[in-house]
Amino acid sequence: MLFSMIVVNYYSEKQIENLLSLLCIEKHTDNFEVIVVSNSGVITSPAILRYCRVLYPDTNCGYARACNLGAKNANTDILVFCNPDIHSTFAQIKELVDITKRNESIGLLSIDTSNSLGKASNVTIQNTSDKVIGCLYVFRRSVFEGLSGWDENFFLWGEDTDLCLRVRKLNLSTSVAQNSGITHDAGVTWRTSQREKNILYTRVWLSSQTYLQLKHAGIQAAWKYLVKQIMIELVRVVTRKKPLGRAHHSLTHLKFCTFLLLKGNSIEDWVKFNGEKYKWQTV
Repeated sequence: MLFSMIVVNYYSEKQIENLLSLLCIEKHTDNFEVIVVSNSGVITSPAILRYCRVLYPDTNCGYARACNLGAKNANTDILVFCNPDIHSTFAQIKELVDITKRNESIGLLSIDTSNSLGKASNVTIQNTSDKVIGCLYVFRRSVFEGLSGWDENFFLWGEDTDLCLRVRKLNLSTSVAQNSGITHDAGVTWRTSQREKNILYTRVWLSSQTYLQLKHAGIQAAWKYLVKQIMIELVRVVTRKKPLGRAHHSLTHLKFCTFLLLKGNSIEDWVKFNGEKYKWQTV
């Protein structure tokens, strides 16, 4: 078996079914395994139940914790963390796996999603010091375990940036495969018109980004980040523009930034996810 693909489900069975179809999984069951970690309860899709190993956390444990759970149950030395809304063939994923195996200097390999779906050919690798999009990551298990996996203090968003920063601290590269032909429907599983969900996701986004600042730059950087977010949001209100690719609630953005700033030196307690909830969800 060449690699283990780990997919986190959150009401995204249709996207996973589409991914399995593109991968032609029925032809490749000896070549790779798919582990689906379901953060939204029992899966009913016959295709997923037939071709994937499904794991059920006790609760919606967040993306990072779910990925770690999938990795712990994987049976190969190559781990492919893949969003449900990725469009890829088996050959395209295998090309990334082969590149990762050949290049021990690569810490994690992701993709440039600007290309149309096609055959995996003429793939080029570019090392980058920027954030590498987290929709698809390929790791050697040794590297992943050396990092102690994903940081489970993130519920969602920011965990990919954190992982990139930690990979580079090991003097390994964060790399992007260009011309892979793999595409990603960015934000499809998170866009919503429901007010309560937009409020929740806005708080989660700000918690994750603030924790990221705390972890890698310190508390003053976190405070500055929140002040900047207030200023950015005021501009959005005036121009009536919203951030692209994620759920958003303007008033909540302003109020929650202020709420976190008022927590002062105890801010970290309020932005770390404990595996079940945030502290701000209890007040």
